[in-house]
Amino acid sequence: MDKYLLFTPGPVNVAQTLRAAISKEDICHREPDFDNLLRSIEHKLISLFQIRNRARYRAVVITGSGTAANEAILSSVVGKGAILILSNGEFGDRLHKTSVIHNKHTHLLEMPWGTPFDVAQIEAYMAAHKIDVVAMVHHETCSGMLNPLAQIGVLVKANGALFVVDGVSSIGAELIDMEVCHIAFVSSSSSKAIGSYPGLSFVAKNASSN
Repeated sequence: MDKYLLFTPGPVNVAQTLRAAISKEDICHREPDFDNLLRSIEHKLISLFQIRNRARYRAVVITGSGTAANEAILSSVVGKGAILILSNGEFGDRLHKTSVIHNKHTHLLEMPWGTPFDVAQIEAYMAAHKIDVVAMVHHETCSGMLNPLAQIGVLVKANGALFVVDGVSSIGAELIDMEVCHIAFVSSSSSKAIGSYPGLSFVAKNASSN
């Protein structure tokens, strides 16, 4: 076979320019060159989110998968508060399973796979319960569905909660405006639409959210 083609959301086939870049000389992680490279990567990652007030946002690179990035958020952001997981697919279910490991105050609103969320139902649930964080998958790859960020982000903000988004399969492919959508934390992975090798993920955050 001349070329092995990958037809999944990730891992993906990487560009030849990336193959060439990764084969350059090694850099020790304690050297200034590594610090400069990491800062430049974090700066470029923030550019994915249409952010105008860049000083208020930060991207943190994680040595792990997109699931590792999601767990980093779910295990640290919520604290002793209550989190509501919105699920309408396999990866929403995974968010819920991860959250219950770390937080006994995990709530779940679940729709059948591929079924849009009922915004009125979410609003009613948040009115009846004290919710501090709402978490949702943007692109559910089990059905190919994109969930509405702006509509739910406005609702979450109006209820005084933080909005957490699993953007593992959408960032780099879809336009995501963290400011307009009131996203406090969003995760993604190197090996999906960003088009790089597996093994790295990142979390972008609004610095005023912690």
